[in-house]
Amino acid sequence: MDLTSQIKSLVDDAPTDDGTKQLVESVSIALAQWVNANLSHSHYYLIQDASGAWIKSTLLHRTQSVGEKTAIFIFSTSEDVAREIDNLQNIQFLPEKIPVIELLFRFWTLNLSDSLIVNEGSDTSPSKTIREIRRSDLDAAIRQSKKKTRDPSSGKGFGNIY
Repeated sequence: MDLTSQIKSLVDDAPTDDGTKQLVESVSIALAQWVNANLSHSHYYLIQDASGAWIKSTLLHRTQSVGEKTAIFIFSTSEDVAREIDNLQNIQFLPEKIPVIELLFRFWTLNLSDSLIVNEGSDTSPSKTIREIRRSDLDAAIRQSKKKTRDPSSGKGFGNIY
């Protein structure tokens, strides 16, 4: 599913009360702009438990006693998420493939963790990269996108983001 279809799906599923669909659309479009600049895939895989809850990990800073945060690990390939589930040795964990816009939208709106840790590329690939997406990264992208749509002199809006 391409990003435009992902946005449409989120908007179609949004409640029809005052302005919610418009808010979902504007946030989704801002996230799509951010994805285009920062991520490589239209879908990612994550680990969930039998009830469908996303599995979070607690990360500690290596050298500081302060600095604990929670993260959700996401993977670009089904093989990598399956390998990680095998490493966790928990038969209750299941992989979930999720569209990137829905993933980021849920992460941002539901405050599910402090960060997403993105594994781009297969574990066996020499071009594998791991990066962190902080909620503040998405906050800034959404804020910037809203600022552009309010500023008619910018000549930019939500059109032609792809």
